[in-house]
Amino acid sequence: MAGPAAGPRSPRCAATNPARKAVSSTGPAPTFSSKAHARASPGRTTATEERLHSYANSEPTPHGGTHVTGFRDGVAAAVNAYLRECRLLAEAAPDLSAAQIGDGLTAVVSVKPDRPEFSGSTRGMLAGTAVRVSVAEAVQDRLRTWLDKHPEHATAITDRIIHGTRQD
Repeated sequence: MAGPAAGPRSPRCAATNPARKAVSSTGPAPTFSSKAHARASPGRTTATEERLHSYANSEPTPHGGTHVTGFRDGVAAAVNAYLRECRLLAEAAPDLSAAQIGDGLTAVVSVKPDRPEFSGSTRGMLAGTAVRVSVAEAVQDRLRTWLDKHPEHATAITDRIIHGTRQD
């Protein structure tokens, strides 16, 4: 594994341990809300699996859908950007996947689209690209802000992600 990239870290990464190595391959949780009437409340547990519960217009979507995909995309984008800014992810390394970042993540994702589109007749999976994009943008923006404002919690989260990735 390559070491941390040279150069100064962002002041937002001041709580990170400078002795940590870059990866090449908890406290108060943020709550997200967006123009698309989406809410997500993530948290982390000591469990190793990802646990997501999803809803569209207050109805469970047991098979997930685009809102869940958007949530995962937003989390992955925010965490990867934070890891790179803090020089914990080598410049040449690929981004960590949503699956790698999701280990131990527990979240409830709820959206209230005006005209929900569902896949199949059971309404168990939400469809629609607009929902995915809206949720991803909202989660990425708000999670990144939260990580910057809570460096001690960000360190605990990124340490867990890094150590979990190294075991893969």
